[in-house]
Order: sequence, then structure tokens, then C-alpha cells
Amino acid sequence: MSIQDDSPIVGTVFARNAVVIRHANELHLSTSEEFKGEKIAWNNSADSLDFEALKRAILSGHENIKIGGWVIEAKSIGNLHISASSIAEPGRETVESAIRKILEELKCDKNLKSLQSYMAAMRMSCAKPPYLSLRHTDEVHNCYVNLPAQLPDGRVTSDALRQAGRWLCDNTIDSVYIEGNAGSGKTSTMLRLATVAMDAPESAELHTKYIPMFVKFRHLNRANGSSIEERLWNAVKSSNELDIQGEQPSPGFMAAWSHHMDGLPWLILLDGFDELNDSDRYKMRLWILDALRTHGNIKIVASTRQLTMIGQQLTDRGQARSIRLMNVDSNTLELLSNAILGEKSIQFNQQLHAKSLISVINNPLDLTICSLVYQAQGTIPSSRAEIINEFLDISIRESIYQDLHHEIDVDFTVPVLEAVGLTFFESRQGTYEEALDVVAEILGSDNSSIIGNVAEIRAKKILETLARRSGIFRIENELIVWAHVLFADFLAARAVARRLSSESQRAVKVATTWFDHENRNPLFFLLALWSDCKKFKLRKKGNDATNVIRSILLRDYEFEPQDANDVASSAASARAAIALSPAFLEGARASKDIEELVAHLVTGDQEPFIEYNACARIFSSEYDAVRAFSDLIRIPRFKIYFSDFFAHAVVWLRSADRRLAESGAFVLGTAGCAHELIEAASNSSCIDEEVVLAGARYLDRKLYAAELKEIETKLIARRSAVSA
Repeated sequence: MSIQDDSPIVGTVFARNAVVIRHANELHLSTSEEFKGEKIAWNNSADSLDFEALKRAILSGHENIKIGGWVIEAKSIGNLHISASSIAEPGRETVESAIRKILEELKCDKNLKSLQSYMAAMRMSCAKPPYLSLRHTDEVHNCYVNLPAQLPDGRVTSDALRQAGRWLCDNTIDSVYIEGNAGSGKTSTMLRLATVAMDAPESAELHTKYIPMFVKFRHLNRANGSSIEERLWNAVKSSNELDIQGEQPSPGFMAAWSHHMDGLPWLILLDGFDELNDSDRYKMRLWILDALRTHGNIKIVASTRQLTMIGQQLTDRGQARSIRLMNVDSNTLELLSNAILGEKSIQFNQQLHAKSLISVINNPLDLTICSLVYQAQGTIPSSRAEIINEFLDISIRESIYQDLHHEIDVDFTVPVLEAVGLTFFESRQGTYEEALDVVAEILGSDNSSIIGNVAEIRAKKILETLARRSGIFRIENELIVWAHVLFADFLAARAVARRLSSESQRAVKVATTWFDHENRNPLFFLLALWSDCKKFKLRKKGNDATNVIRSILLRDYEFEPQDANDVASSAASARAAIALSPAFLEGARASKDIEELVAHLVTGDQEPFIEYNACARIFSSEYDAVRAFSDLIRIPRFKIYFSDFFAHAVVWLRSADRRLAESGAFVLGTAGCAHELIEAASNSSCIDEEVVLAGARYLDRKLYAAELKEIETKLIARRSAVSA
């Protein structure tokens, strides 16, 4: 709506849910109750205008500032002005005078001008999609939901952002480390934290605003600088993620900017520690320690896939805290899908349930990709690997047919992307030079007439065009930067699956090597691709990955085991089975005997079953085993391997050993055995109410709404009977 004197107006721009859209010379504003912008109290009298507050608002990079009931447009320092219809006399003269005074001051201070340019660029950067740069994801910009997370002591919080905010408010804490699997929302959480730190600190339970700086570890690692601030700024510049117009900061800018903003502290957000190699991680650990020791006015938040990569010298400090992002529940996923798909989300969620994918698509990235595939095709593939495969193919096809076919040979597009993904995974550096060599090699091997400089020139054109147009990766500071590293993982797997049959010895060698890699996602994708070569159009024979999975399970044996119990005696085989369980969620298949062996190894079901030993091993001492069991139980064909396990779980519920009883509840709840929990709720003689509730928490609230209601009713009846 156009600005009128009596219009309800919001103040600034930092997210798409309160976006200012300009048409010609007319300023339009959306009104959102959720939006909290920069507002300056004023009653139209000259002496009531808070000059310093107005100055800070302009320095903070706000495009629009609300003063009393009026809005000024401050798109940049150079052309800051008041719309003719915005402020009535006599107030107009007061505001114009204040603005002129601020502009005069800014002209004389390089630090002030560079601060305003930086903050404006930071706002624009935070408004971009956090991990997807593809053009058909505009609707994802304003989708942020509270993400659940686990604390080091095992407690669970429903909002990772607020928990991080509470820690940052503690003067004894200087660093927070966010752990999470690929796509779990680490980058989204950090960008959201940067956004609220600038404008709405109370929404993250922060006690003050911060000056945020978001930097990827890969850029920080390659940046030079004799001081902490110089290296940070060089990393920001090399990333090209901030479109900073105007002045560059002078030395000492961190202290100067903080001073001009009434002493606001800095919030340094460092993303993607896991993307570094071992030697670079060591250097970054030392840099973080140095930054924390020498700068008293900064706090650091860093993200990684695995907390162990950060290192105990950082995470075990008394001034550090850590948090692990968990899978989001079905209710949260429905909120996200509704934001992306609107009315179509109902049919979308029905398909997720019908295809048993509701517990497999369990993080923000997966849900986003799955929604966009559904939006394009009207249906959802049957496994996560297929969903990612379709998403990448849709993106490539759009790029080819809309943009790329005039610039490069489309026959090279897919093999080039796969080769670049494989190079990135194997080197973990992902330099432009490495990718260029690989693409030139592909061109030379495909056409012997293309040699030397000709191959290099064509390779450069193909690579730079794909980086510019595909949206899957881009080139920054001589590095290949992926829209999300998960895409590189999948393309690496597809490159190998296209070349090798799962029955070959080379396939076994590659798979066992990848199994030892700290990032096993490419291996899981590879096993899924080999499990259905026809569906993935690999031109290879094979419908499962039995040969490779068997080799990984048995690779520590010098002889062929005689039976399952012989294998199960190996702790290494049990660890391998636990580590491989996510591959089956991706769509991997093996022969019935191998899948049964995996299930036995995960649960410890060997004699065929030792009650206390199995329970203690899974649910008391090994977190990874719990997660592996949870993964496998979601897959319908695996449930037959756990039938005895469920029967024992019912017996465990009645155990006087509280741990055993809670383990039984976990098994039944995870497996969706709602009727067994209903019976347990009816039994007041030997089953504790808290144990029943512990199991009920694992039931899907949408699928088992009626059963959960019945459990609640029976527990209420139990309490009444006991009271009577």
C-alpha cells in the first residue's frame, strides 16, 4: 500500500515477511504484525526528537525508519530523503534539519560511512535464502521455524535459537558451538541469529543488540591478515556475499564501529568447520582461541557437522557451550511445507505419510527439496536419494533449456557437475583450479581432437557458465562454493555409481575407503544408487548393494565367518552395522540375510536374545546404536527383523529396572506400537505412568492422534482409581 498520513507503517527491512517493494518512485510497505523494526518516538516537537537514536538507526543500515507516525527513506547515505507525502509541517523541518546534521557528520568520518554500508549489506545478505541459491526458491525466504536441539546433559530444548541467545547473555560465556547433520538448519540458525541480533534481540532472549559478522570457515582459512579484524574483513571481502557499496573500513574499525553504536559488542558467526581439512582445522582452532583471548568485546558462534571436529581445547573450555540440532517433528515439517506449498501442502503431507517418508524427510533442507520436487512434478519419489536426484535433475534441466543451451554443450553438463562434486569430496578444498583440470580432462577423453589450451578454454567456459547459471554451485575467490554441500555429496556418489558396478572389486575398494571418511553421506547415497540402477539411469546391472555392504561388515575378518553369531562376536562389525544404518533410509538395499544381520548387529540380538545385555548396549551406553535402531525401524521391510524385539519390549515395560522399562517404552513408541502402550496405560499394578508417557512421546502426533487421546484417558482413569 502507498504511504499516506494515516497509514499503519512498519519501520525497516530485514526479512521477507516485512519487505519494502518499490514501484517507480512510489514507496509501498507490507504490514506484518510479526515485524519489529527501528522506531523512534517523536511527538512532532523539535526538542522531543532523539537525535542520537536517529543517527544510530541510519548507521544500522535501515532502509526505512519510523519516526513517530512517519517514515523516512534511507536507502543509502548519499540519497537519504523524506518522501513529500510522509511528514507534515511543522515536523518536516525538524526531521530534515536533523538529517542534514547527520549527513554532514558522516561526510567527515570514514568509519561512519563504512559502518552504514556494511550494516545495509549485512541486512541484504541475511534476507537471502540461507542455503539454496536456486531461483525457484523465493517462497522459502521467510520460512524459519523453531528447531529442537539437544544439550550436552541430554536435555532437549524446543528452540535452539533462544537457547543460544540465553548463553550469549551470560558474561562468563564467550562461544557457542552448533552441531548438526547436513541440512539440519545450522546455517539458517546462524543467519537468523545475525538478523535478530541487529533488530530484535529479545526474540532470541538476547539482552542487547550486536554488530554481526557472518563468515564461512573456508574463506577465513584462506584469508590473510596480521590482526584478527584484518583477517575477518579479508574473509568477508573474498566471499563476495556482502554487496558493500561505498567506503571500506580503515584499521581499527571493529572498535570504532562498536563505539559509534554505543559500545555494542560483536557477534562473529563462523559457518562450516567440517568443510576444512585436518591441518586447516588445527590452524582455525588456534585462531579462535587467539580471537577470544585478545578481543574482549566479541562473542563467537561456530557450526560443524560433528562437535569432535572442533576439538576439546575449544569445546571443553568453561566459557564455551555446545548444542546439537535434532530432527524436527511432523508438526514443524507441516508448518514449513505449508509456507512453501500453500494449499498444496495437504496433499503433499498425505503423500509423505502414504510413502512412509514422514520420518525420513526430517530436516529443513530435505523438506524444502522435497516440496520443490512435488511442486514441479505433482508427486514425491519413494526415497530420499531419489528426491535429491530429481531435484538436481530439475535444476539442471531448467538451466539447460532456459539459459545454458546457447552457451555450452548440454552433453557435458551432467558429467561435469558429477566430476566437480567428486573432486570437492575427495580433496575437501574444492578449488576452481582443481575443478578446471577435471573438466578439461573430461573434454579431452570425450574428444581426442580437443587438446591442450583448447580443452582448458572450453573447460573454463563450461565451468563458469554452470557456476553462473545452474544455481547448484558458484565460484568465489578461486573456490567452488556449493548451494549446499549435500549436493556435492550426492553428485560425487552419482559419478562413481555411473562408472562402477557394485559387484566389482573397485567398487568394494571405493566403498570401504569412503566408509572410513568422516563424512559418510556420499557412501550412503552411493549404496542407494547401486540398489536401483535402472531407476537412477546408471546403465549398470544390479538391484542391491549386497556385495559392498557385506564387504564392509566383514572386512576385519581374515576368514569367512560360519554364521551370524560368529560375525556378531566382532565389535567392529557391530559398529559398522550401526554406521551403515542411515544408508537404508536413503534407499539402499541388500539381500535378506545381510539386512537381517545388520538388524541383529544393531540390537545385539544374538542368542537369539539377551535381555539386559541388549537393552544396556542400545539404550543406556551407545547413543549411535539408539539412532541406528530408530533409523531402521522407520523402514517397513526392516520391521520383520525386529518382531522378537517388540515382544521383549512389552516384557521390559513391567521390569522393576527403570532403565529397562523406559527402553521398552522407547522401542514400542519408536516402532508405532500404540496399542501395546494403550494396554500398558490400563495396567496400574506394575507399569509406571511416566514410563508409558515416555513411550507415547515417540508416537507421531498426527498418525496416532486417537491412540494418544486414549492413552491420556486411561492414565486419567488410573489416577482416579488410585485416589479413590
